[in-house]
Amino acid sequence: MVVVGGWKAVEKIKEGIDMAGDEADFEQEEKAREDAVREGKMKELEERLSEQTKLQQLEKGDWEEQRNMLLSSLSNLKLQLLHSESSCSELRKNLDSERLKSDQRERELIVSVVELEGHVRKLKRDKKVLVVEVKKLQSENERVKVEMEAELEQAKMNYRAAKAEVRKRSGGG
Repeated sequence: MVVVGGWKAVEKIKEGIDMAGDEADFEQEEKAREDAVREGKMKELEERLSEQTKLQQLEKGDWEEQRNMLLSSLSNLKLQLLHSESSCSELRKNLDSERLKSDQRERELIVSVVELEGHVRKLKRDKKVLVVEVKKLQSENERVKVEMEAELEQAKMNYRAAKAEVRKRSGGG
């Protein structure tokens, strides 16, 4: 039995050695896998770092480009502001000039209105005077008309009387 048990022990030892060898192989394979994974992760990290560096450089370039564009826009806005201020100043001057002209024209119109009102008052007075004169003339005209009609009637009567006298003298009548 010892032999059987010894063989069994030898087989078990062999199995243990094989297992140990397998285990060592497994550990080596595991270590190799871990190393490969680590290398892959390192490469991946290096690639990410490289990409990040490139992105940062692009972003920095974009930022520089945006900064330059903003500075250019700011310069353009400053020029537009100066132009607008100049235009505004010119418009204010024109407005002030127009106000002065308008004020002058208003004063001239007020003077003209006052003069016209004076003429209207004078014309109203003249009208009143003329109305009184017309009434006097109409009254005088009526008086002269009545006198002329009376003289005409008198002349007619004198004419008839003279005619009758002439007929009487000529014997005809």
